[in-house]
Amino acid sequence: MKRSIHLLFVLLFFTIFSCENDNKTLHKNITGKAGEMVVVISKEKWDGQTGKTLRKSLAQQHLALPQDEPIFTLIDVPKKAFKSIFQSTRNIIITNISPNVEEERVVIKKDVWAYPQAVVEIHAKNDKQFQELFNKNQEKIIAYFLKAEKDRLKKYYDKAVYNTLNSKFGLTMYLPMGFQIAKDAENFVWSRFGKLCVE
Repeated sequence: MKRSIHLLFVLLFFTIFSCENDNKTLHKNITGKAGEMVVVISKEKWDGQTGKTLRKSLAQQHLALPQDEPIFTLIDVPKKAFKSIFQSTRNIIITNISPNVEEERVVIKKDVWAYPQAVVEIHAKNDKQFQELFNKNQEKIIAYFLKAEKDRLKKYYDKAVYNTLNSKFGLTMYLPMGFQIAKDAENFVWSRFGKLCVE
């Protein structure tokens, strides 16, 4: 009897341990550059008013930048083409526009196919109701994706640049991976993105 109970505890331990490991290793890392977003939508909807509504909101220009730059770079993908190559993208919006939709709703998810991933599903019965639902929730949707990008930046930043600015000026600045110190003078540090040209 004792041996059976002992064996049961051992099996239970390995079951829990393996489940925890699966949750951690199942998801691959996200792909894509900061600000990239896949929109799962039919070509017809993307070219119509629904796509226009999404682009007007999600691809609006950043404020206070010296050049025009959208807050998100949108990539439209039809549902049939939404395979593993796109499922690991960092930011995803899935549109579900059909008369069969039982409840119109916006569903916010994270880490569905990759980590750390932000996913929003929008379910509506028709285009008009989709646009109304999206417009009503667009601030919440944009805030969710922007926070996801900000959180990623604090996890995956260039530590060499961070350490230089912090130790030299007491400045805390998270710059994305790929930035490098181009010039480090007594009272000046210049950081740039990409490979440095050596003359």
